[in-house]
Amino acid sequence: KDKMAKTFDDAATHGVEGQVSAGTYAFGDQSRTTNASLKAYELNASSVNVSTALLNKFYQLGADTPYGVNPDLAVTSATQAHKIGELGTGKLALPAAAGALNMVFTSLAIGSAPVAILPNLTSSIILFMSGVKQGKWGMVWNEANPGRFHVLDLGADGGDNPMNLQISTACAMAHTNPNEQAKLYGLSTG
Repeated sequence: KDKMAKTFDDAATHGVEGQVSAGTYAFGDQSRTTNASLKAYELNASSVNVSTALLNKFYQLGADTPYGVNPDLAVTSATQAHKIGELGTGKLALPAAAGALNMVFTSLAIGSAPVAILPNLTSSIILFMSGVKQGKWGMVWNEANPGRFHVLDLGADGGDNPMNLQISTACAMAHTNPNEQAKLYGLSTG
C-alpha cells in the first residue's frame, strides 16, 4: 500500500490533514475507530466565520481531557488567516510564501501558538499541532526493516546483466501523540 503523502499541505490521507483527524483516516495501519487514543480533537464550526469566542472554545476544549492539546503551531489557509487578522487588527497584509513547504509565517497567534499559512490546506480548517518544537513530528521509516532500500531487477540484457532496476523504500510523516492535535473544521470561506 502507498502510505506516503504525495504532498504535505493538503487533504491527502497521509498528509497533515489526514494525520490531524478523528475521522475515517487511519493512523498508519491503525483504525481510529477502534483506537480512541489515536483520535485528534475536532470541532465543527458549522459554516460560521471564525471569531474570538470560537477560537477560545477550540483552544479550551482541545486542552481538556482526554486530549491535552497544547499547540505550539497553528496552520491554516490564507482565507482563515485573513479572517483571524480581521479579528484583532482590522486588516492583514500577508507576507510572501517562503521555505520548502511554502509555509508563510504571520504575526498572528491563537493563544500561544503562532499562525502559519499552508497555501494548499483546505480553506475551511485550522489545525493545532502540538509537539512541533519538541520533535514529536517528523519522518519515520514505514518499513518492516527500517533504513533498508528494496532493489527489484526489472529486466536483463542478453548477457543476463541487470539493465533496469527499481529502488524503493517507504517513509511516512508521523507524530508520537495523535490525540494531542486538533482540527477546527467547517469554517465559512465566504
